[in-house]
Amino acid sequence: MSLMITILFGLVFAEAKPPNVVVILTDDQGYADISFNPDHPKEVATPHMDALAREGVFFSQAYTSGAVCSPTRAGLMLGLYQQRMGIYTAGDGGRGFNPQTKIFPSFLPNDYTSMVVGKWHMGLDTDYPKLSMHALNRGFDECYKFMGRGGHDYFKLQGVKGTDYAPIYRNKTRLKDSDYSGYLTTRFTEEAVAFIDRHEQKPFFLYLAYNAVHSPAQAPKDDIERMQKRFPHLDKKRAILLAMLEHLDNGVGTVMNKLKAEGVWENTLLFFLTDNGGSKAMQANNGRLRAFKGSLYEGGIRTPWIVSWPAKFKGGRTLDQP
Repeated sequence: MSLMITILFGLVFAEAKPPNVVVILTDDQGYADISFNPDHPKEVATPHMDALAREGVFFSQAYTSGAVCSPTRAGLMLGLYQQRMGIYTAGDGGRGFNPQTKIFPSFLPNDYTSMVVGKWHMGLDTDYPKLSMHALNRGFDECYKFMGRGGHDYFKLQGVKGTDYAPIYRNKTRLKDSDYSGYLTTRFTEEAVAFIDRHEQKPFFLYLAYNAVHSPAQAPKDDIERMQKRFPHLDKKRAILLAMLEHLDNGVGTVMNKLKAEGVWENTLLFFLTDNGGSKAMQANNGRLRAFKGSLYEGGIRTPWIVSWPAKFKGGRTLDQP
């Protein structure tokens, strides 16, 4: 998949009117936890992801280059197999790779503005304030993200003190919990929309890397209770995941609607995928696929992949070839 995205980026550079490029990456989303999948369980409803799939091209047999978070993210940004950079595990990617190695934003034409929002997971900030692994030192112009941890508290911007301490950065400024009260998935969506609003007059690259539905299992209390009432037979953790998934789906819809409202949807090349298979620990549903995140069986590496570029690609199609 990294190679395919690289090829499509090559097409972008050849265009007389450069398109905007948006990559929406979800985290640990089960292969059947999207209701466009005919095998989805009855409790799953993702109307906005489904709308994107109907308008774009849905690849039913797409595979990530990694079975866990960080390797896939590195492969996407590198445009090559991340193993060539020594990245095999989540720990490898968390430590990062040679900061002199160029990643996608560095190859964009100068008239593009780029931003990463969400989960970075390609290097820690242990050398703060130098931040050699920081996105702004890797070609991005703007960021609102946390660094090398796999998960993040959904209600505290600084995460949890100790081993899970992972402050959110606005560019290179560490934010405090007092800077925002709300739900992190919603916060990431708001940042993505604000970026589009600031740069809709010129081509932009937005890498929106949600950490949902990765652990910890956290969602607003009212949403969890609503899911439990609607599906009383489900385990509480599954109900929490559904609430997290609903916020994630709403975020996808909000970004789509913003692109359309600004009149840039037709000339936006948008990729939607998840980083690996669903997590067994979070009670994700991979449907008929074998195994879960961390496995090289299909349940660990097969992803719902959608590509949309209305100006160039005929939508409403499903491609079944691997």
